[in-house]
Amino acid sequence: KQVPSSFIEQKSFCISWHYRKSPRDFAEQQALKLNEELENGLSQFPARLMHGKKIIEVCAMEANKGVFLHWFLDRHPQFTHGFSIGDDRTDEDVFAELQNTPFATVKVGPGQTLAKYRLSAQTGVFSLLQCLENRLSQTKVI
Repeated sequence: KQVPSSFIEQKSFCISWHYRKSPRDFAEQQALKLNEELENGLSQFPARLMHGKKIIEVCAMEANKGVFLHWFLDRHPQFTHGFSIGDDRTDEDVFAELQNTPFATVKVGPGQTLAKYRLSAQTGVFSLLQCLENRLSQTKVI
């Protein structure tokens, strides 16, 4: 309530504070304070704290996108190829899960990553998808 236009999202194994629509400087200052308080307060609990792009998320230790993807692919072995595009720290769990697979992983933007490929900016995502669409439309199925 202290940060205008921010909101809390509750999921099964996580709680997230989103502040992407909030006044930038004030929200960033509050996010740093909250992150520090959560780091100290959660240090003795089996929880994982992530500070992503305009979001702070606290999850049960075993709850992340990579764990879900592993669970999903185990139950759906017909999905042998695909790709994942992400621009946030939370996407790195997916990239890690797909490391030794035929899936393509693409990091958007700067920073360390486990993704196999990188696009410098989000504007490149549309171009990539257009190229994939063109390539797939030319593929003949026998």
